[in-house]
Amino acid sequence: IYPYKYINSTWVSQNIITNNFNQYSYSNEIAMSNDGNTICYAHGGSNTLKIYTYTTSWNLVQSHTIQDGFYWNGSSNVNWTSKISNISINGNGTIIIIGASNYRYSSTDLKGYIELIEFNNNNWQIKTSKRGTVNAGKLGENVDLNNDGTIACASGRNEGTRVYQVNANSLTQIAYLNNNINANSYRLCSLDYTGTILTQSNRDINEIYKYQNNTWNKIGSSIPNVNNEYPKSVKLSKHGTYMIIGSGQGSSDEGNIRFFIAPITEIQTHLLALGNDDTNKLELTTGSKTTLSLTNNSTTYDVSSNSALSTTEYSHIVGRIYNNTMNLYIDNSLIDSIAVNPFALNTTFTNNLLGCDLSNNNLFKGSMAYFKTWLDYGLLTNEISDL
Repeated sequence: IYPYKYINSTWVSQNIITNNFNQYSYSNEIAMSNDGNTICYAHGGSNTLKIYTYTTSWNLVQSHTIQDGFYWNGSSNVNWTSKISNISINGNGTIIIIGASNYRYSSTDLKGYIELIEFNNNNWQIKTSKRGTVNAGKLGENVDLNNDGTIACASGRNEGTRVYQVNANSLTQIAYLNNNINANSYRLCSLDYTGTILTQSNRDINEIYKYQNNTWNKIGSSIPNVNNEYPKSVKLSKHGTYMIIGSGQGSSDEGNIRFFIAPITEIQTHLLALGNDDTNKLELTTGSKTTLSLTNNSTTYDVSSNSALSTTEYSHIVGRIYNNTMNLYIDNSLIDSIAVNPFALNTTFTNNLLGCDLSNNNLFKGSMAYFKTWLDYGLLTNEISDL
């Protein structure tokens, strides 16, 4: 394995990892943490994962063998050696998900298996696991984790794609996607950074879903594969706006890499969502435009820009509600203004609608912008809460 680090506009080798790799193996699986200091690797046909960390050189810290399957042959249990089909690692390199699509616990089922391991007390230990549910479903053909390891996805050619909430020692299924199933098609899945955008692919099509209003909704049109290409790998970018697909052509060695960019109108990101419920809330979203909306007693008012924010610079966004008027400022300019029926003085919000109860002095958690200064908009020091 040849790791490289991008330093001063140049890719610099970070030493070579060698550890009796099988040079003739196929479908080698490799994953790297976001900081580049943890690599996990399994060669094709192996049931053992090797985990390396980097300080001044690469060191093998642990080998992990996944659980074997078994089946009853009529008189006794027969062990079945599972083979690692795919792996993924979370952002800080502390959780790994392993897929073993050939796993079985009957003589013919091939239902597949996924296993999560976690680095805890200086040791990699099994966190939780899940067997497939469909005969010949091959769950674990492809797997992925979001950045913090709280959301996992796993797919199999007859199993479809399943999305899980990762708990302390269990997996809770939160979505099952099985559109346009092809019984003989290798199935792929990938999550964005937050675990709220997902792509699934098979030999026919590629689809993208977004988690909105407590459900997974398909966004955009399905993307067909072309020229008899079979997707072998798929990956979403951090914010789910870019997708890359690596494809092969049947049994030949030829293939292509295709890049896709989502129309910015398809992706809306919540920066802020505070309120008591959907009838009383304050929201800030950005995408093709940036919108500040106030909902008071089920009546919604909003102010918006007419273009997307910069993708290369910080944007300074301020919403001000004053004298029955709501204003939106972006980068020191008044963008939009509207008359509103504001919340009563001293209204207290009890929920962060992005996922945290604000009552009982709980910490505010969610996606927040970086705020630089407020004084340009006439706010006094004693009116500003220390975020």
